[in-house]
Amino acid sequence: MTFKKSLVLTTALTAVGALAATSAIAAGKPKLKISGYQETFFAMNLDRVAGQTGTGTPTMNGGGDGSLTILQYGEIRFKVKGKTDNGLKWGVRFESVAGNDAATNGKKVASDEAHMWVQGSWGRLEIGGQDGAADRVRESTKNDITIDQRFAAVVADTRGTRLRGAEDYGSINDSSDDTKLTYWTPRVSGFRGAYSYVPSAGARGSVGTNAGSFHEGSVSYKTKVNGGKLRVALRGTIEDAAAPDGSDLEAWSVGASYAIKGFKVSTEYLDTGERRAGTAGDEGSAWDIGVSYSQGPWKVGIAYWDAQHEVSGASDDEYQQILIHGAYSLGGGLTISAGLISFDNDDSTAANATDGEVAVVKLLAKF
Repeated sequence: MTFKKSLVLTTALTAVGALAATSAIAAGKPKLKISGYQETFFAMNLDRVAGQTGTGTPTMNGGGDGSLTILQYGEIRFKVKGKTDNGLKWGVRFESVAGNDAATNGKKVASDEAHMWVQGSWGRLEIGGQDGAADRVRESTKNDITIDQRFAAVVADTRGTRLRGAEDYGSINDSSDDTKLTYWTPRVSGFRGAYSYVPSAGARGSVGTNAGSFHEGSVSYKTKVNGGKLRVALRGTIEDAAAPDGSDLEAWSVGASYAIKGFKVSTEYLDTGERRAGTAGDEGSAWDIGVSYSQGPWKVGIAYWDAQHEVSGASDDEYQQILIHGAYSLGGGLTISAGLISFDNDDSTAANATDGEVAVVKLLAKF
């Protein structure tokens, strides 16, 4: 039995055995909570290059210099929580999504994540469609910006032949909302571990359609230092037999953040590994850093990304991006944000090298 198969079996047996180990407590009636959000973006391409549509992103109809595009996205979340007679906590979560299909130009409403979980003193077990152990445990500038940095890749063509897709300068590969089994350990002395397993071939998410299983793992740590909050996260993913040479496709990242008196500094380093559709021997990496300040209803910040793709037998590619952003809470769940993105894609193929600026305004309603 391989190590990965043994780990999956051991995790499952441990979780099942723990379900009957809690003491008897009278069960109450399950409770339903409904929440969600709707956001509308107005984006302007300030440069010459036309836009492209990323996977899972509603069509922006990005055009040339000065083109204005509009995007809307929203979710309604249904959460149910309950408790068994022996004190075991459980829950179910569904998400209905608007605007998650490029072909319908943001008019689609469909089910997104749907999963069930059980929790006790032994930890938490999740089964179903939900982001995995690596995707949900992350410390980076992405957690602290008011405008998504990927807007430059949608409104304007930031990408060449190799540096394309958010996995190269924003994230490592993950299993997205694919049906999976995830186990979370209890947090002990600030540490918490997690592991996700996607068993079925043909899984779909940011990894595309894979030929084997997918694994995600993470270790997170949080504590207080000199009156501030320190968080650190180490995470990694493995997609079986997905690399161009037929080997496992591996990626990992380590990130940290420190927040004190309204200020927050975040940073992350990512080793994105080989591309699924790339050439054997190619390697990608990226890093980011950001600073923000919040005071009352205001929040402002600046963030920087730098990604490299080392190409076998050719010149390397490099992508750089700066985001200046700010937000103001109008109260009652309504927030307005604005950002200016400047990017420079130094592609080794001259015809694919691009640079430009994108301006974005977002109206966000939370309920």
